[in-house]
Amino acid sequence: MKMPEEKIIIQAKRKKKLGKLTGLLRELGFTKVKTVGNDIVAEKLLGESLSGKQALVDYRIIFGKSSIEFQFSIPQKESKKKRMLTLFPIFLNAALLAEDEYEIKVSTIFNQVSSFLSDISKVIDKDTVDLASELNELKNKYDDLSKKYAELVRSSEENARLLLECERRRDELHQRTHNLEKLSDEALKEELYKWVRVHEGSINLEEFCKAYGMPTKRAEEGLEMLVREGYIKKRSE
Repeated sequence: MKMPEEKIIIQAKRKKKLGKLTGLLRELGFTKVKTVGNDIVAEKLLGESLSGKQALVDYRIIFGKSSIEFQFSIPQKESKKKRMLTLFPIFLNAALLAEDEYEIKVSTIFNQVSSFLSDISKVIDKDTVDLASELNELKNKYDDLSKKYAELVRSSEENARLLLECERRRDELHQRTHNLEKLSDEALKEELYKWVRVHEGSINLEEFCKAYGMPTKRAEEGLEMLVREGYIKKRSE
């Protein structure tokens, strides 16, 4: 499928034969430089087409008798302005190479350049404003997310510290409870008996268990043993 083509033409009167221009154009990077009648055609080829029968032309310059014509293709998904921005310097360099063979009318080049730059400046101005606005919006979002992330990190660190402290306290209480639950019956009876004597024959299980960090059920078991063995008696209601 043939790509769309555009052209730029500048007025240039040939003043002598095109002698060394052919070699200079090859040095500039053109793939093919040929003579067609009295004109020189310099082409930059992309490669072969899908059919393999004809090379695809990226751009070409035709050095005619009274003009220099620049033709270029516009690939899909590429704008004309972007294409011009890439290729315009090539065209101007090629025209500069032909200054010995041509009298170039400067006004035609100026008009082409001026029109091109005017179009480009409009695009650049709009794109610059849009990009600046988008960049500022992204910067604000980044700053906001950075603050939220810092808060989350601080909160996470505090939560981790509290969790470690809770785990440490839990382990301490678990170990203490475990040790008290392993308290022998004799040791338990001795502690209960001491408590009863100090408190004039009475005991508040809640206070005792709180003081020793002991489950209520274990203290009740100790009291029952003291009663059965006759060390203490239950008071009648």
